[in-house]
Amino acid sequence: MHNQQTRDYFKHADIKRITHNEIIEFRKYLIEKNLSNKSVNNLLATLSQLFEKAINEDVIKENPCSNVKRLPLNHKKMKFWRPEEFKKFISFIPDDQLLFKTFYTTAYLTGLRCGEMLALQWNDIDPYIMELDIRKSATLIKGEFIVTKPKTRNGFGV
Repeated sequence: MHNQQTRDYFKHADIKRITHNEIIEFRKYLIEKNLSNKSVNNLLATLSQLFEKAINEDVIKENPCSNVKRLPLNHKKMKFWRPEEFKKFISFIPDDQLLFKTFYTTAYLTGLRCGEMLALQWNDIDPYIMELDIRKSATLIKGEFIVTKPKTRNGFGV
């Protein structure tokens, strides 16, 4: 959808004539469409890459996205359950559902993402130093179970 907005906005534009001020106006347009700052920044980064490609192909001389400041990102404050809140949650899971209790308790105590937990294998668990080796994550893509690197840049022990 966001790429559609970019296409529509520049539908009749000539890439050779797009100015820095038009990029600023486009950023204002995206903000008025109530896109998040992250989405606006991502769209402008993609647009800038397009202009860089045009420079490399000798279509244009300058990137009109140059010196367009990124919008500040609003980092949401993480909320955590207090121990009594987690105990109340886990009490709703029947005792015969030990797998689910274990899954949610591990998530609560380690902060692992669901995909990171689903990708765990026995050799990722070191019972002697009581550590989990998190170097992969699992996800479902087009009905296929895929194991990839986790979101964090480098794996960590928990």
